[in-house]
Amino acid sequence: MSRSCEVCRGEMEEFARTRSHVWIGCRDCQRSWREVLDTTADVTDAPGPPLRASVSVRESMFGQYAMAAAAVTLAFLVRLALKAPIGNASPFLLFTPAVMVVAWYGGVGPAVAATVVGALLGNHFFLSAIGEPGIERWDRVVLFLLVGGLITSLTTVLKASRRRLAEGLWREQRARAEAEAANQTKDDVTQNTAMTGWRGSRAARYDAVPFGGRGSQLIGAHSPDRRQLSERPILSPSE
Repeated sequence: MSRSCEVCRGEMEEFARTRSHVWIGCRDCQRSWREVLDTTADVTDAPGPPLRASVSVRESMFGQYAMAAAAVTLAFLVRLALKAPIGNASPFLLFTPAVMVVAWYGGVGPAVAATVVGALLGNHFFLSAIGEPGIERWDRVVLFLLVGGLITSLTTVLKASRRRLAEGLWREQRARAEAEAANQTKDDVTQNTAMTGWRGSRAARYDAVPFGGRGSQLIGAHSPDRRQLSERPILSPSE
């Protein structure tokens, strides 16, 4: 099935098929529906389950790390632009949202990379200029690393839960479609069997005594002629 979803443009997948209907669904938007098949088409040429679409740039490893680099770079440039009004205060202010975005759309690896790069940039360009003691400076760096790790962990757990929920909903839709297809197939078979039996009984009833056949000849041979009955004399009771 080469069609795309009309809502999200995702790849559609076939759930079940009968002689008159087909059940299809989209894994991306979790929509499923039933369509009427063209009865004149050859059902034997129906394709099997479609292959998933090729991996997009955002879903590839290169795309994920490129997005992490772009998010950290944007956060760093904005923080440099804000250096004049706020100075070197809050060096990791904009790196934390960048880590959140990368963790949600990129995954664990890009989020960890964004956290480490953000910590290095914030320490080198902002914390060093403050002139704080080394212990306090590294304390803030470690705190940012812990916050970034916590954000990555919670985001990973949330995405895994959503993925399991989506898979459960997808299996439920497939099972419902297969059950509906099985019920429709059973009803079609029952209807065809009943129609065939009715036609057979009707043909047998008309073929039992065919008109003009041997049965009519036998009936004519054993039934008296009306002329013979009228010419036969009527006997009196005394005779």
